[in-house]
Amino acid sequence: MQAYPKINFRHYITPSEPLAGALGILDFNNATMTWPMQMTGRLDGENALKDGDGFMFRKFDEWKQNPSLQKRFPKIGDYIKEIV
Repeated sequence: MQAYPKINFRHYITPSEPLAGALGILDFNNATMTWPMQMTGRLDGENALKDGDGFMFRKFDEWKQNPSLQKRFPKIGDYIKEIV
């Protein structure tokens, strides 16, 4: 965002639940693997739209400018997980 200040960054989406990893992702059974991940993605996308344009990016700035948040959440990803 700092490198491209004229770009309108609207949505940042991260999974709200852990997704399958490693060899588990190779299981293509729709009922047990892909469908739950699709539903998680759909809900996360819907929530991102409800939050509005730039919501997460304002949260990034909030963390960056707030030393107490940085102390509580040493990594910005931890702060984002808390919000999601």
